[in-house]
Amino acid sequence: MQQWLYDISERMTALSETLETFGDDTETSKDISGAIQGVYGREVTPAVQDGIAYIKNQEAMVDGIGEQIKRLQELKRIRENRLKRVRDGYKDFLKSIGKKKIETELGNMTVAKSPVSVVVDDVNKLLPQYTTTHIEVKPDKVSIKEALKKGVPVEGAHLQEDESLRIK
Repeated sequence: MQQWLYDISERMTALSETLETFGDDTETSKDISGAIQGVYGREVTPAVQDGIAYIKNQEAMVDGIGEQIKRLQELKRIRENRLKRVRDGYKDFLKSIGKKKIETELGNMTVAKSPVSVVVDDVNKLLPQYTTTHIEVKPDKVSIKEALKKGVPVEGAHLQEDESLRIK
């Protein structure tokens, strides 16, 4: 597709340069202007229209994939919660009948002690030797932008202009 757009661009540029060359010859200028309008109508407009259709289609697909991801994440969360309740139910069942292990043809079900884990009730009550501190340095882009726009040099930052394609 890029080559196709490049070819159209080359033809339009060549016709525009030719028009500039024959600017004084009104008859030839009319013919070249007609050729430019022809390329524009037959190739540029359809190419842009195809691009808009393609981009909108891809955006819709990306949005749809995002919605599917959200749906699947919710389904995963529901299944994990259900699985936890089933496991807890079997653990309680085995404990209630006084069994720690039952062997079957499919596998064994065992109630075993888990490794000891730490539960922190209030991090603010812990002594410093039991905590770690993470300092995160983030740039304040708003104040940097304001300073740079005012002409104040900010070492390690600069303003950059960019272009974007908008489709409505």
